[in-house]
Amino acid sequence: MKFSLLRAVAAGAFLSVASPIAGYAGFQETIDRSTYILQDFQANGPFVPKPLFDRTKGVVVMKITKGALIFGGKDGEGTLNTRTKNGWSGPVAVSTSGASFGLQAGAEISEVVILLTSDRAVNKFLNDSSIKFEGEMKAAAGPAIDASIDYSNLAEVYAYQRTEGAFAGITINGGIFEILRVPTNKYYGKPTSISDILNGRIAVPEGALKLVDTLAIFGKTAKSP
Repeated sequence: MKFSLLRAVAAGAFLSVASPIAGYAGFQETIDRSTYILQDFQANGPFVPKPLFDRTKGVVVMKITKGALIFGGKDGEGTLNTRTKNGWSGPVAVSTSGASFGLQAGAEISEVVILLTSDRAVNKFLNDSSIKFEGEMKAAAGPAIDASIDYSNLAEVYAYQRTEGAFAGITINGGIFEILRVPTNKYYGKPTSISDILNGRIAVPEGALKLVDTLAIFGKTAKSP
């Protein structure tokens, strides 16, 4: 009986460390998926007006699974990179719960790209480790390439999604988007300041270089209206 109990405890400890859900061991997979999402968005576009992307200070890329409970009750996971004076920062892990993304009826999975166009939006992540898209910080539907935009009066957040092959700007209502320190620290190999990562003071890990390069290319290939 004692042996069985010890074995059960050991098995539980193993699961808590090795499971991608409990231990956040899959951040490299998340980074690779964010890279693919950006590449796919751009290959089927471009869909973001270049003047808008040029003003973008941070990019969140997420996979949203309708009705799923991942990461302890979260319904979306992804990456956040910010623009620095030397290019794009390395990624940090982010998750969301409780947000309304306007998924199409019956759709189970949606890929979302969120553009943070203000320092305030980025600093909410840096200072509070989370952000809620509501009120003045509500995420507006990303404009189409040929849209008429007043670039002197931009929303602080814009969002686009792909659901079942269809691309569109969407609004995001409510929900909490938060930085996940555990998988981020594991990925960088040590406890690391989120501010240092997003301000470009930490070297981009080799496994994230493709994501950073994709963001740079994304900006260069975005189309002017």
